[in-house]
Amino acid sequence: MRTRLLLPLGITALGTTALTAAPGGTRAADDRVLRGSAALRAGITIADNGGRDYFGNPVPSACVPDVGAHQLASGC
Repeated sequence: MRTRLLLPLGITALGTTALTAAPGGTRAADDRVLRGSAALRAGITIADNGGRDYFGNPVPSACVPDVGAHQLASGC
């Protein structure tokens, strides 16, 4: 199952900052979160989250993670 960053229809950026690498793309890599994205540290902490994102990056359990299948921020 693939998790996408869900946004209101037609929204792919906030101001001039893109939220993901290729909004609306068809590859998993298109959903990678970019630096400066509003998705950074905007998720919710989930107990027993598996510890890794879709791409194998560590997902923090002690602080707020990024939204979506990609965890860009590695620390709290």
